[in-house]
Amino acid sequence: MLEIKKMTYRIPKGRIILDAVNVTIWKGEFLGVLGKNGAGKTTFLDLIMGLRPVTEGSISFLDHDPQYLTSEVAQEIVFLSQDIKLPRAMSIQEYLDYISFYYDKYDKEREKQLLQYFEMDPEAKIGGLSTGQQKKVQIIAGLSVKCKLIIIDEITAVLDPESRMRFFKVLEKIHQTREQSVILATNIAEDLIGRVDRILFLADGKTSYHDSTDINTLFGLGDVA
Repeated sequence: MLEIKKMTYRIPKGRIILDAVNVTIWKGEFLGVLGKNGAGKTTFLDLIMGLRPVTEGSISFLDHDPQYLTSEVAQEIVFLSQDIKLPRAMSIQEYLDYISFYYDKYDKEREKQLLQYFEMDPEAKIGGLSTGQQKKVQIIAGLSVKCKLIIIDEITAVLDPESRMRFFKVLEKIHQTREQSVILATNIAEDLIGRVDRILFLADGKTSYHDSTDINTLFGLGDVA
């Protein structure tokens, strides 16, 4: 599905953000990406999306460089992010119709089910929604696409507890089919426990794989003195 070999990324002044990273993501895998603030989680996802060029090494998604995807291959990736701004003048339905135009495998029936599941009125204007509600619209759009890779960056932080649980129930069903791969980067470590196949931990430019039960160990948490 996705293979990263000896990938290094330096910012313009030369500081290394990611150093000789090797990552393989398999079909149907649910991978959590975890690290402290500034560890490079968003940079890592931007590189996978082809939004930045690697300094050294390579990234291959379905045997293509992410910076030069064909339109057919590009339809196999969906990106959900807390940083994406939705068009405030559109209604929810207008926005969903807009997204569906770009994906041949967009499922309108699934969209309808997700609108009901997340209790969203398709006629509501996006400009009148809270931040959390806007993220639910983005989730509905992204999960209505039957693509091969779903990339999620920090989107759960603004969801209320009920919406977060509903979101993870949908991801659990996706995971059970093993038809779509999911990469979830988060600052909420508890979001990953018992939900992911592996955790990719970023620290000091390096990566390592861990079981989701290792979270406290990863951050060196101990008893308060």
